[in-house]
Amino acid sequence: MGFLILLTGVFGLFTPQTDTTFTDTLHVFNAVDSVYSSKAITVSYDQSQPLLSTGHFIPEDRTEKILPSISDVPEEDNLFFSAFTSIAAGEEKMYPLSAVVKLFQVRNDTATSSCSGIMVSPRHVLTAGHCVYRNNELRSPLYAFAGYHQNGIENTVLLSRATTYYTTYDVRKQSWSQNDIALLELDYNIGDQSGWMGLGYFSKSDWMQNQLTYTYGYPATTHPVDTTLVYDGEAMIEGHGFGRLDSNRPEKILLSTVGTPGQSGSSLFVKDAEHGYFSLGTFSFTSHGINLSAFQKITAFNYLAFSHVIENADPVSIAEEIELARDFRLHQNYPNPFNPTTVIPFELKKAGEVSLSVYTITGQKVATLLSNERFTAGYHTTPFNAENIGSGMYLYVLQGDGFRATEKMILLK
Repeated sequence: MGFLILLTGVFGLFTPQTDTTFTDTLHVFNAVDSVYSSKAITVSYDQSQPLLSTGHFIPEDRTEKILPSISDVPEEDNLFFSAFTSIAAGEEKMYPLSAVVKLFQVRNDTATSSCSGIMVSPRHVLTAGHCVYRNNELRSPLYAFAGYHQNGIENTVLLSRATTYYTTYDVRKQSWSQNDIALLELDYNIGDQSGWMGLGYFSKSDWMQNQLTYTYGYPATTHPVDTTLVYDGEAMIEGHGFGRLDSNRPEKILLSTVGTPGQSGSSLFVKDAEHGYFSLGTFSFTSHGINLSAFQKITAFNYLAFSHVIENADPVSIAEEIELARDFRLHQNYPNPFNPTTVIPFELKKAGEVSLSVYTITGQKVATLLSNERFTAGYHTTPFNAENIGSGMYLYVLQGDGFRATEKMILLK
């Protein structure tokens, strides 16, 4: 990938062999225990290379979407279109749309739309820095959904909690102009099913010339300029066109469209014949007034530090390893999110008694669906009607003789 890293302390030791070397700080937030730490990292790379990128992954069962081409962009429009457009129902199951992530924050058992993002490994999401820390508060817990459903069309959701946040500046200072970008590490491997995109870094400003770029996200409010565009976070939108670097702030890529809350953190990406799909940066705050928005460009340090985190993460979730040894399997409910009914499937390798209950994320039981009921070996389903409880994140727990399993589901009314 054209770089080497020298890390000290807990990150290990790598010897640099290239010409360009510098030291910066990687900031780490344990989102489970709300613990902050930082580590100085020395990175090295070959600055003469115009482009560095990590690899992408397209699952075998994902159809690759045909993206707009340069001929689809009007000649007089050298930036993005004035507004984004909604994708067709079902397209969110196609790659790279399947790798687009919707982030939810859960508070008081209620899940609310937060930001957008993109899968960049089996267990990592790229998003904006202000999506993880805002108004003097660490946003936790955050849940990542890949392949989110479109306008009520049923679609199995790939869901995982973000357990660790990585940034290359101290987001607690809330100086978003520095480097509004973050990497989230998930507790489950969902990227093998959704696919993922690479990280990209370009060192030469002229590399952006004639580069057709794309973005997908989940706006969640009314458009700040065109009030006829009303978004609720349920539909994925797309945009494509030519961005340009800000002449005053080269770490920003400017666009001619105005962003809407919920789009923050969505990736600006390209499809390159040699390097495949990779993100150039994440959607940040509006820049230079109301007519321009900006993507935070992935810097050399973003690229090198985040790549190291990704490469050294466990690619297989603990949950998957445990699942292999079980005599049962608890499946994801469908549809999910749901309103107000859903179905919970499970499998038993041998006959036995099981109980199935639903809890809030704080542990309060809200429903008992099965109580020591006997089932034969095989595949079974249990319906759940949530008409008497409020919107939010819930846990459903299957218990039997010597086993217990938990899954998450979202009720959106």
